Amino acid sequence: MNRLSLVFGVISIIAVLSLPSRAIPQDPNDPGEYDTLYFTPGSMHSPTGDTIWVWPGVFPQDVILSLNFWNDYPILSFTTPFIDTCNGPSSYADLDPTKNNGDAFPRCFEGSRVKDFGTLVCKLPYFPPNFYLAGVKGPSADPVPPGRGLLATLTFTVFDTGRICLDSCFWAPANVLQFISDDIKAYAPVSKRMAWIITDCQYACGDPSYDGETNLVDAVYLINYVLKSGPAPCVVKSGDTNCDDATDIVDITFLINYIFKGGPPPGYCP
Repeated sequence: MNRLSLVFGVISIIAVLSLPSRAIPQDPNDPGEYDTLYFTPGSMHSPTGDTIWVWPGVFPQDVILSLNFWNDYPILSFTTPFIDTCNGPSSYADLDPTKNNGDAFPRCFEGSRVKDFGTLVCKLPYFPPNFYLAGVKGPSADPVPPGRGLLATLTFTVFDTGRICLDSCFWAPANVLQFISDDIKAYAPVSKRMAWIITDCQYACGDPSYDGETNLVDAVYLINYVLKSGPAPCVVKSGDTNCDDATDIVDITFLINYIFKGGPPPGYCP
């Protein structure tokens, strides 16, 4: 980054963070659904998405949450302060800056819709509850066009089972949740409060992918694990479809017979 770009970025981000808390709730002329921010789990999770599974008894370990958004107008800048309302002695979730930030570029924005912005900030204290993300497009960058997709990927380190509960908040200097559109109009997108239970993954015979179903995805998962050194199931026994206390190619055959040939279901044995 050259000196001019750095100066522009610093000035821009200070300006955005210093804007008064007067963002309108939503543009009344907005032709589509309200611009919205929402989180989705990126780690192993239940089919409903409200439970994130972690490896039993292995702490600390990381879980991934993705912050997504959709917008009807081009976006020039954004500030998005959040709070983990469940964070505390019984449910610590650490947002370690070293896992979310790089030396020159915040890792949490890699692959996101704002990755080409001139200035991006991922302000993460080691222990929340508060954190914020902010960005301003550079002088040569394009605004984010209308659409939907990823804003940031956050890596939380959990120290035990518990909960993560994320909601928007007011926190200086980010001050207010807002987007600024291409006509320099500040407005507050809808932010969906989300909460997840963090718990040990449970034994689910025949569902090594842990998506709540037994299907071709599970057969492919077992093939990758057994034959290609892919990731192990959260509970290895979930891949033991014929109940012989081993997870191997026999279980792949058993699962394929069940899915495609009407064979016995996984876990039929005591």
